[in-house]
Amino acid sequence: MRVEHLAEGVTLFNADCREVRPEPPHRGGDTQVEAATRIRKSVGNLERMVLDALQTYGPATNDELVKHTGISLQTICARVWTLRKHLGLIEDSGLRRPSSKGRAAIVWQKIPTPGRG
Repeated sequence: MRVEHLAEGVTLFNADCREVRPEPPHRGGDTQVEAATRIRKSVGNLERMVLDALQTYGPATNDELVKHTGISLQTICARVWTLRKHLGLIEDSGLRRPSSKGRAAIVWQKIPTPGRG
């Protein structure tokens, strides 16, 4: 796994991303550190909102997740990336639907949890 260093002792991702949430990126300035610390508390909530939307509405594109959750597209893209790459909780369904720009968009689906569906 590639680990990026943004400032002394600050990394984008902890070595074991399945157990520890990714650190929000910042460059070490005092206001950036404060903002990153504040947002870290909500990262899990945003991921949970995306998972809940996939559970409630079924497989969805990023644009559809924006509509279902009210979260910005930029934040949805970041949470989808974390849920897929680092937590292994969602996957590409293999389906494509038009995005708001008319391009083919990946349709994401929740990976069933053993014993929970």
